[in-house]
Amino acid sequence: MKYFKHVNVDSESEKVVSKKLLDYVNSNGYSDKGFWTNVNTHDVLNKVPELAELYKPIGINIKRIAFVTAKEKVGTIHIDDPKTAPAIRINIPVLNCEQTSTNFYVSGKPANETRLPSGIYYYKWDEKDCTLVASTCISRSTLIRTNELHQVCIHTDNMPRITCTIEFYEDLEHLMN
Repeated sequence: MKYFKHVNVDSESEKVVSKKLLDYVNSNGYSDKGFWTNVNTHDVLNKVPELAELYKPIGINIKRIAFVTAKEKVGTIHIDDPKTAPAIRINIPVLNCEQTSTNFYVSGKPANETRLPSGIYYYKWDEKDCTLVASTCISRSTLIRTNELHQVCIHTDNMPRITCTIEFYEDLEHLMN
């Protein structure tokens, strides 16, 4: 199984998008809002119109955007809420993504279910019950399987690590091949 795949998009356009997303995060104080910050997708696309254009050549359209802010060196092994999250999203680097990893795991143990203050359910596993099966750095647009066990790790003192996670109207499974 492929747990992640880098997306072939125009690298110069992607750099512009990452910079503008960082400006958006800074102007709205999102780096202080917690691990997961839902945002007004239309507002982001109005302020960063290049973001929608970045994925048009591969025929996908943005449905929802959030920012993921990691402030701990070793994050929790988890899956995104299977009731509301798509199986695959694209994450794009925003800040301090170099020297970080998104790790993928398997486990034969059941999840510990928690409800976050935002109301979203969160399913997590103890690291001792998991086996690492894949790892990547979100250094460019990357498809990731959010319905598989994953974890963010930061291998530097440069924090926070911020990515923009994007849900699309289309099923992205065909892009993983």
